[in-house]
Amino acid sequence: MKAAGDVTRKIIICLERSAALSYQKEFERSEEMIHSAVSKISQTNGSVRLLLEVLSNCYLSAFYRRRRGMLGKAEGCLKIAKKISSGFPPCLAVAILLYEEGSWQRDFASILTGSRKEPAIAKAKEKAKELIQRCIDLCSGLDDAKIYVRKQQHSAVCKMALINLHCRTSAARNESITPESIQEARKRLETLQTDYYSKTEVQCAKIQRFIAKVDLEYRLKEYNEAEKCAKEALEIAKMLKFYFV
Repeated sequence: MKAAGDVTRKIIICLERSAALSYQKEFERSEEMIHSAVSKISQTNGSVRLLLEVLSNCYLSAFYRRRRGMLGKAEGCLKIAKKISSGFPPCLAVAILLYEEGSWQRDFASILTGSRKEPAIAKAKEKAKELIQRCIDLCSGLDDAKIYVRKQQHSAVCKMALINLHCRTSAARNESITPESIQEARKRLETLQTDYYSKTEVQCAKIQRFIAKVDLEYRLKEYNEAEKCAKEALEIAKMLKFYFV
């Protein structure tokens, strides 16, 4: 049992390291790390193996989603993860899957922006919001004392703000959004400054929050404030050797 637990921990560490490497633009090493994790999953069994298969496909989807022109591959990984997780009880792996599905829909909507496919864009944005809200709700029902649950919920709340602000691409930034969308984004970001989140906020989560704050200030036409938030995000990113991709 101890050996199986050690393997599981090693796999999760590999997946976390791969995510960090992708933000550092170490794409080859990041992909190698994910495949290294996948190769170890065969050493596990039962429900643990299924959970790890879902997680590995989610991390692989996130990796492809961050690479230009690879949304198709990212979607394929999500389909596999969704099929495996069918019938799973509420758990962190399902929350991560919902988050990745929502992130994929958001990126898909951003790519379509400017293509005159307004119905498809609106549908993708609404689907993204639905999935991210489900992730937030699921995390609320889990043990929030666990750092990974808190981290996932923080990311989801921040992602919801980003979806509402619709600034993923230059084309998206040039489109107008409703005052209601701006207000909802503001409320989401204010939530992240409450003690519930702020006392356990890690550096990479701060970057995500500052990026969302940049988008909010941009939509409010507070360009000086947007620049300040961007500088704060960049300072933390430089310290972690992260790059915005």
